[in-house]
Parts: sequence; structure tokens; C-alpha cells
Amino acid sequence: GRHRVRASPEDGISLPRVVLGLTGPRRTRPFRRYPEWLVLEVGASRPGAMRARRRWLRLDVAVFTRVGARPPHLGAFSSRGRLLSEKGDLLSLLEDDGIVVVNADDEDLAEVVRKRAGGRRRLSYGFRPGVDVRALDVRVDYAGPEGGPSGMRFRIEMPGGSEEVRLPGVLGRPPVYAALAGAGVGVVAGSPPAEIADALSRQAFRPGRMRVLEGIQGAVVVDDTWNSSPVALDEALDLMSELVTRGRKVVVLGEMLGLGDVAEEAHADAARRAAAVADLLFLVGTRADAMSGTARAAGMDAGSVECLAAPVGAGDRLRAILRPGDVVLVEGSAAGWGMEKAVQRLIRDPDRAGDLLARQGSAWR
Repeated sequence: GRHRVRASPEDGISLPRVVLGLTGPRRTRPFRRYPEWLVLEVGASRPGAMRARRRWLRLDVAVFTRVGARPPHLGAFSSRGRLLSEKGDLLSLLEDDGIVVVNADDEDLAEVVRKRAGGRRRLSYGFRPGVDVRALDVRVDYAGPEGGPSGMRFRIEMPGGSEEVRLPGVLGRPPVYAALAGAGVGVVAGSPPAEIADALSRQAFRPGRMRVLEGIQGAVVVDDTWNSSPVALDEALDLMSELVTRGRKVVVLGEMLGLGDVAEEAHADAARRAAAVADLLFLVGTRADAMSGTARAAGMDAGSVECLAAPVGAGDRLRAILRPGDVVLVEGSAAGWGMEKAVQRLIRDPDRAGDLLARQGSAWR
């Protein structure tokens, strides 16, 4: 409420149109009053994408989020190092007196930024000691029906103080990282710690990003279907392994897109990791049979692994077997496989799909 803020929407509108405010229902409505802060998602989907924007886009703050070992869009680059270099080119859009906010837990990314930031002020965030904005005592909040998971709690240390933060409706470390990045920008904007913590606790996270939803039959659904990558999957499975549940842990995996030459290895690793966590594993897509074999070779009972051709089929299969206390993770890409359709079959209130699920806008449909 302190600043006028607008952010990139989710329905694929191009960056120039977002900057101009042409994001209304017909995409022809410019900003009536230009925001004080415009938050843009500036992706590195191909080589040269960052520098191509230098002709028309200049930034006051550049926020670097975690890349990970096998990041999305890796298939468009000749190596991970080249992708990291492209990410670093975001600095070419930053004003000379601009400020850098960087995830210091990603050491390779932080090093690229350190080498290329010049004399610009840098503010780091993460879980490790020594960062400027740090999360401590990170834990799952079990405040849902019958003691089920409902969100995350943690303490955030930042310049000026330490505050408790609760993130309702999301699970795992990725939303905590997002909150830390937001807190870093809040520090840059001069907001006091108490105000930052309050804003984060009231923040409604976007659909499909580790959202925890009330499911049918008394189950809980963890929806991570906006997009999928090895780092996102690792985080989601870490969360599932740590959860305390009354019922079974069920994992539904779709395919990860844009991984290029590492795709086969990445999906095999995903199957092995899921086998170590899940009581039941459902695999969707063209790689399902190969992943099923990997999961069984990793020690998972054949009767606990099923392959489905499509997300709706996975949802329908689960509708028949879910029990109270079960927790279902649905992981995959809505863009490539429509994995959100599996979630729609599992949530208690499917009529609210437009509000709860990923990629429900008219442009995506």
C-alpha cells in the first residue's frame, strides 16, 4: 500500500506491452497512472536476449534469482556457463547507479554477478551466514485442516532488524527465496523491516508455484505446475521428504522442457529421487515408461508406479484412490503438458480453477 506497483502478468504479454501498460482484457489499455515501481520478468530464453533489450529497457534494480545445476532454457545454450553469462547480461540493462539484488546461495551466479557488477551496490540474500537478507528457522506451518500443511514460517534478518514471516498457501524453499528477493528490494526502497515482513505475510503467491490446495477426500494437493526444471523438482521432492503426513505421499511427475542434451539424464535422476520419497508415483508423458523402469530399478515396488498418457488420466486415477491425510505433489509444465489439468481433477473446489490454477487466462487457453 505504500507504493504504486505493477508486475508482469502471466499470460505471455510481451515486455514492451507490459512497460506501456497494454495489459488489459483487450491488451489496449495503457496505464492511467504510471506505477512508481514496475516489476518485470526479464528472461534469458536464448543467447543475446538480454542485450537486445538494451535499446529500450533500463533498470534501476536488477534481481538475480537462483539458476541451479540444470536450469530451464539450458537446451538453447551450448553450455551452462553460456547461460550464466546470458543471465549476467541483465547487468547491461542496469543504470550506472543501479542496485543489484542477488541470490548468494547460487555460488556460480553470485560470482558472475560479482565480476560484472562493477562499482554498483550489491545486496545479497539466501539461507547462508553473511548474506544481507537471510532466512532462518525455516519450517512448514501445519495449520491446515486436521493439522495438515498450510504454508511456511521463518525468521528474516535484514538491515535494520529481524522479523517473523508467515507465507500462507505455499510450501518449500522456493517461495521463501522469492520472499527474500522481495525483501531485498524492500530494503532498497527504504521500507522498514516490520513493514516488509507484514507485506510478505499478506502476499498472495501466483498459482502453480508450490501452492498448497485443499483436495478431495480430505487430501492436500501441492501444485507446482507453472513450469518444471530439475532445480524446482529437487526442491519439491525435498519438501515432500520432510513433510509430516497422516497419509501417503503421492508424486505425479510430468516432463521437464527445454533441457536439451541433459534431458534424459535429468528425467532419470527425477525418477530415482521420486522413488526415494513417494509411496505412490504417477508418471505422465512420453518419458513415463523409461522413468518407471528407473524408479523400479531404484527399489520402488512395481505396484506403486503407474504410467499415464495424459494429465487428466492421472487426475482421474487419483480421484479413485485418495484418502484423508494423503499429500499429492503435482510437478510438471502447464505450458508443455497441461499438468494443471491433473490438479483441477483433485482440488475440492474445481469451480475456482480460474483463481487457483496456473495458465487459466484467455491468452493461455
